[in-house]
Amino acid sequence: MELNTHFIDKNSKKNTRNRFHFKLRSKFILSFFLIVLIPFGIFGFYTYLKSEAVFEKQTSSLALQRITQLSVRVDQQLRDMESLIGQITSNNSIISLYAELPKYSFKNGSSPSYEKLLFYTEALGGIIIPKQQYFRGIYYIDKSTIYNVDTIHLITTPYYEFTYGNETASPLISGLDSRILMQNWYKETQKSPDQTNIVGTNYRYYDNYTSQCVVTVSKVAKDIKTKEYSGVLFLDFDYGILSSLIEGQNNISYPNSDLYIVNKNNSIMYSQSRALIESPLDYDFVRNLGGLDSGYQNVNKDGKEMRMVYYTSPYSLWKVICFIPVDEFSKDAFSIKIFMTILTLICLVIVLTFSFVASSKLLRPINKLVEAMAEVEKGNFSTRINVKSHDEIKYIADSFNSMTSNIENLINKAYTAQLKQKEAELSALQRQINPHFLYNTLESIRGVSLFYGLHNIASMSKSLSMLFRYSISDTLSVTIRDEIKHLDNYIQIQNFRHDDKFEVCYNIPNDLYDYKILKFTLQPLVENSIKHGLEVKMGKGKIQIDISKVDNSLEIIIRDDGIGMSTERVCELNKKLAEDVALISGNSEATTEAGTGIGVINVNARIKLYFGSQYGLKYITCESGACVTIDLPAVKYEELT
Repeated sequence: MELNTHFIDKNSKKNTRNRFHFKLRSKFILSFFLIVLIPFGIFGFYTYLKSEAVFEKQTSSLALQRITQLSVRVDQQLRDMESLIGQITSNNSIISLYAELPKYSFKNGSSPSYEKLLFYTEALGGIIIPKQQYFRGIYYIDKSTIYNVDTIHLITTPYYEFTYGNETASPLISGLDSRILMQNWYKETQKSPDQTNIVGTNYRYYDNYTSQCVVTVSKVAKDIKTKEYSGVLFLDFDYGILSSLIEGQNNISYPNSDLYIVNKNNSIMYSQSRALIESPLDYDFVRNLGGLDSGYQNVNKDGKEMRMVYYTSPYSLWKVICFIPVDEFSKDAFSIKIFMTILTLICLVIVLTFSFVASSKLLRPINKLVEAMAEVEKGNFSTRINVKSHDEIKYIADSFNSMTSNIENLINKAYTAQLKQKEAELSALQRQINPHFLYNTLESIRGVSLFYGLHNIASMSKSLSMLFRYSISDTLSVTIRDEIKHLDNYIQIQNFRHDDKFEVCYNIPNDLYDYKILKFTLQPLVENSIKHGLEVKMGKGKIQIDISKVDNSLEIIIRDDGIGMSTERVCELNKKLAEDVALISGNSEATTEAGTGIGVINVNARIKLYFGSQYGLKYITCESGACVTIDLPAVKYEELT
């Protein structure tokens, strides 16, 4: 008999050969590709990282140099402001006029002479001319009164005022009452009467409900003759005296960077956002900086990785702090990254070209082998390959030639085996006719019994037919509900035989009935309890079945009140269960332990095979009767079916 084989068409064979050829060539080319790509990739990545580190260090050093220069320019402005207030406090005519202010009553028209006021105006104007662009106000405080003395504004309780000069040129300050005597800068100025106190940036509020950001310096004014304390003088300069040094200067800040100037108490003197003026730069890494520290370090600022570059002025103890995003440093190394990428691409093109040419030559013998295999696919087993090389391809060709000479015999053997398999399947189908015939016969008996009123026989026939129907079903696993129904049919038949001797009680939560269990798990164990524990017992016997869910497992406990087992017998059974005697040794006695074709150890072996070795049966010692536990995974039936 000829073998009826199935072959793919010619085009499919050709596509198969092309796919094979393409895959092999792709692997060849890929190998060359990786040989070049991996070293170049590692070298390029290492070079990029090193260059990025170098650029990061250079950029940080350059940033430190820039903010150091900025700090020097800020210090110069502060020194100029210190010089101005020093000239005023050392001018005898100006201080004398300030000292005489308390004796004048502007309310009653008593005031300094016109000559004194004119001389004062000329003297003060000559001093402030260098900073006239930024000058905003000069104020003198004696023990009880605050004077706006750039235009001779007098403010006294209860705020009667008399004004000399151009009032609109320098607005009258509001809120400068006795509370100013409690402010820290005022106290610090009094503590150091011979030094200028750099108060710094603050907001000044005016009577016309406006405010202005100013930079303030203060110093104690002494009587020229007696050298005694006269009052405190403070000068206000526009915020532009600082911001003009920074804003608009491209060499100071970096893209997406934040620049701050803080005093020794970490209060912000300058910020790109004026809303932050006078508020603290409240970060732990800022508070932890030393008094005269300078340098740079990486910090996490508001969830962003930043490089903090800082410099502390030895003159004012102000710190210039610049926060630069770490990502900005990698931009400087971008040119090197582009160069390495282009170089790698050029090398890859060269390698791909070479590997394509080389693969065409090296794969020519393999093409011959593929063509010969296509002939074999057509049924031409006389095909032979002639390869002149002396390498592994030659060995494969010789093996192919040897294989084709035996292939027809192998096909004949396979065909014979296929026929025998078909015969075995047909025989198996014929054997299934008997259980189905028996099931149908039992149903007929049940029908006749009901017709004649023999209800006991009908009920027993129904239970027995349901047992057969359950047995011949081809499913391996069922729901707990189906297994319980099968067990009820079995118990009903046993009670027919033993005059209702057995009672089975269930303790099963409703939500567990749809969980998965192997078919014929409970019935063999109950049958074992009846045969060895309850059948020989006097009186009725009771079997209790409890099912519960513990974590991800189901625990089934079957107890009976039969004659029980000794401790030695329990240990012996558990040892057999642990060793899987039924599967390993093929012990027929073990597999029929319960007097059935399934048996206790068989049930245990099936559970371990199906669910895993961590599950199975275990007998435990009870005060009366016997007790066996079943451990199964807690899986609902529909999840795995």
